[in-house]
Amino acid sequence: MALEDGVITEGDSVFDFGCGRGEDLRQLKRLGFACNGWDPAFRSDVPLHSAPVVNIGYVVNVIEDARERVETLKSAWELAEKVLVVSARLTLEAQRVKASEFQDGVVTSAGTFQKFYGQQELRTWIDQTLGVRSVPTAPGVFYVFRESEDREQFINRKYVGGGTSMPVRKVKGGWTFSSSGRPLYKTLAAAKRAYKAYLAKKNA
Repeated sequence: MALEDGVITEGDSVFDFGCGRGEDLRQLKRLGFACNGWDPAFRSDVPLHSAPVVNIGYVVNVIEDARERVETLKSAWELAEKVLVVSARLTLEAQRVKASEFQDGVVTSAGTFQKFYGQQELRTWIDQTLGVRSVPTAPGVFYVFRESEDREQFINRKYVGGGTSMPVRKVKGGWTFSSSGRPLYKTLAAAKRAYKAYLAKKNA
């Protein structure tokens, strides 16, 4: 999904925090990306290191201790130079799982712990834990950008329409909607307002 969304781009390296047996790593390597991963059960000998893109996929939902969940998410965030990809299981999936309640989650018939989240519950937990506003991209999947400008640019590209319905783009020194790169606006919001005003005047 991060590839489809353009979050992982050419030249980016990826670190998978809690990679399991490494299936995602093998897929990324086949696509030509530099990547590595750590897992407490299967790749504990791999040292943790920073990368432009860090993935923590379906990890926090298997941690029983709520405080450990927080520390784990923070540890992954510390490694993310550009963006952290966070995913966890949602409450809708719980209906298909035979389990008994335990602490703030459940223990499945296989004896494993699972914490199922509501979509907004997960987003709020991520935001409050990291002190950064995350961006939902799919059910149970969020991006946390290191730079607010990268966050705004992603939202503009994915949800606003990028170069089609609202061709606002980031250039050196600010934001613009002009092919010439001028005028410049300090924020994405200011550029959007200016573009709407431009269209209103043009179509008046």
